[in-house]
Amino acid sequence: MLVVFTYTEPTSDFSLFFNAARSVSVGDFSFANDQYFSTWAYQTGIVLYYGFLMKLLGVGLLPLLLINCAYMAGTNVFIYLIAKNYVDEKYARIAAVLYLFYPATYFLAPVLTNQHVSNFCIVWGIYLMLNLTKSKKAGTITAPLLMSGVLIAIGNIMRPQGIIIIASLVVLMVLNMKRVIKNKDFTFLKNGLVIMIVYFLINTSVSAIVSSTNINKNGLKNNYPLWKFVVGLNHETKGIYSSEDASTLFSVKDIKERDRLSKELIVERVSNPIGLLKLIYDKNEVMWSYYDNLEWGFISYSGKNIDVLGYSIPFNSISQRVLKFEKVFYVLVFLAAWLSIIKLLKRNQDNDFDALFFLVFILVAYMGMHSFIEIQPRYRDFAMIFVFVLSSAGLSTVGNFVKKFMP
Repeated sequence: MLVVFTYTEPTSDFSLFFNAARSVSVGDFSFANDQYFSTWAYQTGIVLYYGFLMKLLGVGLLPLLLINCAYMAGTNVFIYLIAKNYVDEKYARIAAVLYLFYPATYFLAPVLTNQHVSNFCIVWGIYLMLNLTKSKKAGTITAPLLMSGVLIAIGNIMRPQGIIIIASLVVLMVLNMKRVIKNKDFTFLKNGLVIMIVYFLINTSVSAIVSSTNINKNGLKNNYPLWKFVVGLNHETKGIYSSEDASTLFSVKDIKERDRLSKELIVERVSNPIGLLKLIYDKNEVMWSYYDNLEWGFISYSGKNIDVLGYSIPFNSISQRVLKFEKVFYVLVFLAAWLSIIKLLKRNQDNDFDALFFLVFILVAYMGMHSFIEIQPRYRDFAMIFVFVLSSAGLSTVGNFVKKFMP
């Protein structure tokens, strides 16, 4: 309903995706000549995907947004499916219902962002991965095992966040090495290695195909990885996009000189340890405690009045109330997740512990990464998926505690 009645014109990167996809839908791949797509060639994946959908469904915006809504609903289902493996089903349902009504989920619903499809694929891949620990065929190369690596790779091609899952998996494998050797059970290591091999094969192969077919000669590469760190380490903007940095660096036509200046800025910005620690604190405050931003999805309503049941109400007044409600929601869910983490730390290690703790590693890796690269409050949507899954265990703890005192 929100997507149907709220028209959001694609802006910024999303506008580039949309216009490039329209060209692709009619067989025109000239978008790759644009500086944006030659510099950040990894965005070619989402453009080809949207272009394929447009060829099937027409070049309108609405079909793409409706499909994104289906991905959001699918992500909600996987929150339930993952959680119910580790807590009583009713608490898994509660966590999924909470996510269903979590306001920030809807802030990006009308936005043509690559976050929805990427989140869905990666969470599906994680669900398959975690289910392998309970499968009778654990340790053998099965279709679900291969599919897990494929889905995480596809999610990464749509939006480069799959590497967070792989890095977390590596950490978990290393930490489990002692126990694996002691028990002589190499199932977990075998599964992890297969998933990683499939992940890198898919990413490398797709990039090579995109390059060899001249869709984008740069494949799916990131030809300017320093940019995210330049912006992320900007003390003045607290790691948020800097138009001044963009003006300074993108005006330099020589790539080697641009990279040299970028490295100089990075070194300068990390040279003061105290200042760097303060920046990391400020960035985490912005990333994890600031209000969400409604402008991406509702920019056309900003400063206007909207009709609600016959009353004309300023949209800004409504948005402030919605954002405050979202923050209360957000804090309570995070508290439940923290309760779950505390409970995990007190338990002995077993398969369930590893599976749930894997989600904790993902959160830690995601938070750690954004301590150094560009941030926006909307980027926390990926992490919130795992916060809601973990919250189910915290809700279960509260529920069991209350039961003890009920007549």
